[in-house]
Amino acid sequence: NRQLLEMMVEFWSDHFNVYAWGEQWYETFPRHIYNIRKYALSTFPTLLMQMAQSGAMLGYLDNVENRRNAGNENYARELLELHTMGADEGYTETDVETARRCLSGWNVNMDENDEDWGQFKYYKDWHVGSGGSFLGTPIAPSYEMDQGVEVLTRLAAHPATARHIATKLCKRFLGDSVSEGAILNVERAYLRRGATSRRCSAPCSARTLSRSTPGRSTSGPSSTSSAPCERRTRRSPTPGRSAGAS
Repeated sequence: NRQLLEMMVEFWSDHFNVYAWGEQWYETFPRHIYNIRKYALSTFPTLLMQMAQSGAMLGYLDNVENRRNAGNENYARELLELHTMGADEGYTETDVETARRCLSGWNVNMDENDEDWGQFKYYKDWHVGSGGSFLGTPIAPSYEMDQGVEVLTRLAAHPATARHIATKLCKRFLGDSVSEGAILNVERAYLRRGATSRRCSAPCSARTLSRSTPGRSTSGPSSTSSAPCERRTRRSPTPGRSAGAS
């Protein structure tokens, strides 16, 4: 359904909002939107993993500066507060710090002579690797990407994430005065199917909502999805910053 696709592209573009400032990050933006469009009707865990490997996202929320000897928690905090569980929904500062360490080294290819410039690259030498407690369960030490994958997997499956996503979907498509029952229906669908199956997800529940409100305008302002994507001169993603070595 093309109408549903466009609705969900706009919804997820707002949910995973980035600001592609300056020419140094501009080329990462079209791929970010491309992946939102590609996975808009997929499962939330799949889309979340794609967004965690978005050059535009990692640049915008400073994970390019999150390295073994120079930590930056901005992306980890926004991941919990905005993208998954929601503000003040049961996570602790320890969870934010563990997520930061587990996602260290999730970065962007900074070689401007490489055809994959601006795309996701994992820098093993920049990864902390120590693990820690996350949402009440330990994450084992590792220098591979599996620590970050584990963080994202746990967040996608968490009941607070189901509630957060369900509430945003319902308010977007049914209005701010949406009933608790409608939110619970989407929340249950997410927990039953969306977090475990590629074919059934929170966007799948949104399809039911959109059919139940014929004629309702579901579009809203979305500066991200409508921004221009013309090609700019390729430059290093982190001018003036110490990029280190892979």
